[in-house]
Amino acid sequence: MPGHEDKPLGEQRTANSYWHFEEIDISTDAPSMMLTRILIGKVKDLDRLRFSLRRTPIQQDVKAWNWIDWVEAAFYEITQDYGNLETCVTKWEILRDTVMRYIELKKLAHRFDGTRAYDFTKVPTWDMLQGAEVTP
Repeated sequence: MPGHEDKPLGEQRTANSYWHFEEIDISTDAPSMMLTRILIGKVKDLDRLRFSLRRTPIQQDVKAWNWIDWVEAAFYEITQDYGNLETCVTKWEILRDTVMRYIELKKLAHRFDGTRAYDFTKVPTWDMLQGAEVTP
């Protein structure tokens, strides 16, 4: 437009994150790469456990909210309903610290960077009830 040559025209683009709960079956067979697996308890009622996970809220409007917050909320959901699990870990801080330590050990062993060969058909599990890694 004449007289408006000094005004730049453009478009603003915004990327938004959208969280949603997804429940899918996964394979532990190659080539899938399961990163970590943690056993926190023995399931008493699988349907009830699934219901607890499904009802765990997702905080779309909380800017700093992330998947760790959801895992913490889900942990409280499943451990507060005594019909879900038999023997289990009941303290979030213990679970969180154990998981972070286990992941750090896996990083040091090059589990995630692809520089070492691993048999992905035998995914190790950190069993918090035994306090040890178990491999099928």
